[in-house]
Amino acid sequence: MRAALVLALGVFAVGCSRAHYRRQADLESYSAIAERNQCPAWSLPRIDITPAPLSRLADPYSPDRPPMPLLALGVSMAVGFIFGTYPARRAAYMDPIEALRHE
Repeated sequence: MRAALVLALGVFAVGCSRAHYRRQADLESYSAIAERNQCPAWSLPRIDITPAPLSRLADPYSPDRPPMPLLALGVSMAVGFIFGTYPARRAAYMDPIEALRHE
């Protein structure tokens, strides 16, 4: 009983992924558009809203996995390393009594 409860909580606590959310939103949008297309009061001329592949609006990356800039990753790792090791190195060379003394 306890294992089933933990498993159920684990499944429901995960949430949905970006891909699942996008597919669900697309499905709902397409069904609303199909419903409007069948009603003569909503008739519109056929247009395509897909941007040309060479335009600045075209996105060559997957909407489910956006790219992470390598420069941002490198800078954040360097900052974390520097600001993590510098104080630790200073503290390692200090005398414990001197570090606890406050003037």
